[in-house]
Amino acid sequence: MRLKGVAFNVGSGGCPIEAYRHAILNAKHVFEVVKAKDMQPCDLLDIGAGYSMTSYIPENNFDIVGPLISKFLDETFADEKNKIRMIAEPGRLFCYSVQTSCVQVYQARQKGEFKHLYINSSVYQLFRDHIWGHERFTP
Repeated sequence: MRLKGVAFNVGSGGCPIEAYRHAILNAKHVFEVVKAKDMQPCDLLDIGAGYSMTSYIPENNFDIVGPLISKFLDETFADEKNKIRMIAEPGRLFCYSVQTSCVQVYQARQKGEFKHLYINSSVYQLFRDHIWGHERFTP
C-alpha cells in the first residue's frame, strides 16, 4: 500500500503560526520516514483549513499567517518543492463578506440597558463559530 501524503488541520477560527509550523514539521517527518524506508515518496501535502479573517487575535488572521505559512513551506520542503502538490481547504475564508443571516425574532425583552432578542437559531447553528470558533460578527 502506498502512502500518498499527509493531511492536517490545526483548528478553526484562526490559529497562531506556531500551530502551523509544528504541523508542517510533523508532516515533513512523515515524508522523511517514508523515504528512509525506501517506500514510494509521498507527493501530497494538505495543510487543512481553519483560516480566519475575523479572529479576536489579529496575528492569527490569514493575512498575517498566510505568507508565513508559505515561507515556512518553501523552507521546509525546499528539496521537494517541485515534487509535492501542496493544497489547502480555505472554506469559509472565501465567503465571510458575502454571508447574511436571516432569522425570525419571536420575542424581545429589555433587561436594564440591554435588549434581549430571542430568535429561531441556536449556538449549534448560526452562532457556533462565535462560541467555538472565536469569530466576530457584525449585527
